[in-house]
Amino acid sequence: MTNKERYRKMFDMLSASGMERLEAETVKRNSNKRWTRIPRAAAIALVLLVSVGSIAYAAARYYGILDFSRTTGNTIPKEAGSLIEKDLHQETEEAKIVQITEDAQNEKSPATETKTDNELFECSVKEALRDSETITIVYEVSAKEKGKYLFIPEDAIPEDGIPKEHGSRWDYSGSTSIGEYAAQNKLKVINIGGGLTWSELDIVEQTVDFISPADDVMDVYIRATLEASNSDKNVSCTVTARSEADNTILKERIAFTLEDRAGSEVTSYSPASDSAYAKDLNCSFIKAEVIQTALGTYVDVFFTREKEGLWEEEITLTMADSKGDRAGGYILKTEDDEAYRARIETGKMDIGDSFEVTVYDIENHKELQTITFTKQK
Repeated sequence: MTNKERYRKMFDMLSASGMERLEAETVKRNSNKRWTRIPRAAAIALVLLVSVGSIAYAAARYYGILDFSRTTGNTIPKEAGSLIEKDLHQETEEAKIVQITEDAQNEKSPATETKTDNELFECSVKEALRDSETITIVYEVSAKEKGKYLFIPEDAIPEDGIPKEHGSRWDYSGSTSIGEYAAQNKLKVINIGGGLTWSELDIVEQTVDFISPADDVMDVYIRATLEASNSDKNVSCTVTARSEADNTILKERIAFTLEDRAGSEVTSYSPASDSAYAKDLNCSFIKAEVIQTALGTYVDVFFTREKEGLWEEEITLTMADSKGDRAGGYILKTEDDEAYRARIETGKMDIGDSFEVTVYDIENHKELQTITFTKQK
């Protein structure tokens, strides 16, 4: 078994013993653009977009939501910066240790977890921000015993390179590998990860980014997209520390409350009569809704289909975003299971009285049809 295969098995074990699945369905490195199609049956994909700072840098400050937004592509309007919560009352549950056995890795038996004292790290949520459609947090993980550990992103492996420049995105191409650096400095490697709790918030997608202010400090950025507008104030995240050397995963859960202070306004649009029905796709477009909050613009397109087709797995809907690029989205069934909803995030922008959505064939890299929507009067 190669190192990549062995680490993938350990990565998979994060879903064991009842823990919400944190494994990425797709891992896209060094890409600010994510085109994610997640039907309800598979709506637990987590995209890991990983970045890390210079491992030699030690500072008292942490990297916050605005710091990450400049590198992730999830830009936040300047005027919305005041909505970021920084003094959160949070409660930490007793830590648990998951022992990874060979049988568990081979799925012959479930992994077992037991309560334990967390002697490895301290963790707290530094910043949090939400609107009706998304939740964004930054938490910091810091080793209790200094000078002993090298914290790396969850999906990183010893062969991956460490970037030299502080604050740069983890690109896995540095001249010095994680394994080499750890050996040279006699550090124990710990993979740091985590995520917001899927089931409690009806999360469709999460993106995770990392910056390391020091060898044994990791700032973790998580942005979750909700399946439907959600006003639940109760939020929790699970922090994980995985040791390949010990075959263990230490996890700790943090709970806090987070209010939506971004506001929300919904505007309805109707499809033009000549584009409401797409014959080749066997679907009819019903309407579109544009949701405006202080943090961003979200476009939902609703449609029905006459019959099942291959396109559900290979087609997405796209439109021009606030930067002039093409923004894609995911497709889910609505609650009544009779219609579908395609969600597109464009970044904060004025949609106007009309807009166009393009049906895009992902597999063949081509546009199939454009649908025009006009504001309902």
